[in-house]
Amino acid sequence: TGINLILEQKYSSAVEQFNQLKINYPQLPFGNIYLAATEIAKSLDYYQPFNEDIIFSYLDSAMEISQKLYEKNDTLVWNLYSKALSEGYYAYFQAMRGNYFSAFTKGFNSINDYQNCVKINPNFYDAYIAIGTFDYWSSSKSLSLSWLPFAKDNAKESIKILEDAISHPTY
Repeated sequence: TGINLILEQKYSSAVEQFNQLKINYPQLPFGNIYLAATEIAKSLDYYQPFNEDIIFSYLDSAMEISQKLYEKNDTLVWNLYSKALSEGYYAYFQAMRGNYFSAFTKGFNSINDYQNCVKINPNFYDAYIAIGTFDYWSSSKSLSLSWLPFAKDNAKESIKILEDAISHPTY
């Protein structure tokens, strides 16, 4: 519901949903992750400066909770997924701010975690969506860096991954 509210640009209602998620499930990072996502989306949509303190507060808290869950049970795919999602949003926000080194570092960790989700459960299509999205995004960015040996265009493969993933049930 909250994610749909973000997409509908009903940010106050989305914040209410995610705050309720935090209250009902304080041991999970998803309320914090999506509160940060709401703040980012709102700033982008309204062309307003980011409320960096709030966003970093949510993301730091989400990463801390996720890391503790992962350390408690590193074979539970949802614990690894929450860690990857937290790091991914952190990387995305850093890229939006122009801090590409931090974005790359956290993004690399996030993608590795998503790939490990698939190793734990090959049918965990939420991870494929993240992997395909990242590969597609990095392919479009790598076209301007084609002179680098590791920069390659994976757009077609990424689209196939995404098409396959969205044909399956996901969270």
